[in-house]
Amino acid sequence: MKELRETKKLFLTTPLDEATICARCGACNAVCCTHREQDWESTSPRGWLTILRGLADGSGHISDIPPDFVDRVFNCTTCGKCGQVCPVHIDLRRLWLGLRGEIVERGEGPAFVEQMNGVVAREHNVFDFPNDERAEWVEFMSDAPDHRYQKEKAGVLYYVGCVSSFSPAAQGITRALAKVLEESGTDFAILGGEEWCCGFPLMAAGLRKDAQAMIEHNLERLRSLGARTVVFNCPSCYHMWKHEYHLEGVELLHHTEFLARLIREGLLNLGMLEGVVTYHDPCDLGRNSGVYDPPREVLNSIRGLTLAEMLHNREEALCCGGGGDFEMLAPAMTQKIATRLVQEAVDADAQRLIVACPQCKRVEISGADALNAKLQIIDIAELVREAMLSAKRVESKQNQGGADGPS
Repeated sequence: MKELRETKKLFLTTPLDEATICARCGACNAVCCTHREQDWESTSPRGWLTILRGLADGSGHISDIPPDFVDRVFNCTTCGKCGQVCPVHIDLRRLWLGLRGEIVERGEGPAFVEQMNGVVAREHNVFDFPNDERAEWVEFMSDAPDHRYQKEKAGVLYYVGCVSSFSPAAQGITRALAKVLEESGTDFAILGGEEWCCGFPLMAAGLRKDAQAMIEHNLERLRSLGARTVVFNCPSCYHMWKHEYHLEGVELLHHTEFLARLIREGLLNLGMLEGVVTYHDPCDLGRNSGVYDPPREVLNSIRGLTLAEMLHNREEALCCGGGGDFEMLAPAMTQKIATRLVQEAVDADAQRLIVACPQCKRVEISGADALNAKLQIIDIAELVREAMLSAKRVESKQNQGGADGPS
């Protein structure tokens, strides 16, 4: 099978080439989170491939794209699970993204695509907020340094991302990670208003050319800062930089990887926390980037915690429903998909669902609310910060006991 995959990458050059080798087994349908909610063949990966073949002309190109098929192609979180289970190894995620690009280039994409493109071009973020407010989360920190983490030079760039910068549900992640980095002695900086969207939402919408402006700007700011390491708390930003920024000599790490390193090097003093936690593998960190062990290494480093894995974990983890621009297209269905994931966390008898993605946190909180689940959802950086504060409280009590005790 490995030889088949390598040969196919060498000789198959268009989405239609891969569509023709579909075995029609339906393995992809069984794991598709959006198909599960609709249960129509035309909303399934296998159905898309069938329609795609039928739309091809003799030259191997798509001759016509009906509007309803456009809706189907964008009705996808790009989680990558379909391609993972494909017995003939069709890279379905790449196929869907390539097909979206062709649809958009023909001017036939959904309305939200051009709307989002205009917003990102104007404000450099997907929330349509003034980009100079990107670092306002720092203002909610009572003990932030005078430079507000924005420096002319630093060894590490903390690339925050749009969701973590602007979404209230995710800003706790940025504040926690900033304090962890600061107290570990890491020489880091953020770009503030000079940070632009990583370009992933544009790429996911088929706007590859438009994403290039974001890439070039961020690379210029990285060079100006002089950082040799970039840390991300957003898996999609991390995946985008890894696969589209084509950097040499610069280390790119998700914050779970960097936190695990800091713990291994003895730079974080973690106190005890009690309870049962479960961990969700984000699609762009796990399945699409292969990072599974570092977050579990972090969790297992905190004394008192019990890690209970969900039924679907690691490469089989469920999608939260918020990826691939899908939430912009179908927010109600995103919430429905999120409830399945939250239910698995509840079934694992966990008190806390630990995430490693700001978008996962946002939509899983919504899913928990829909289920009325008594489950706390926090990012792994927030958990590490909590463990550090626990250690400080113990140390403070010990010091007070020493001061009050006999001389």
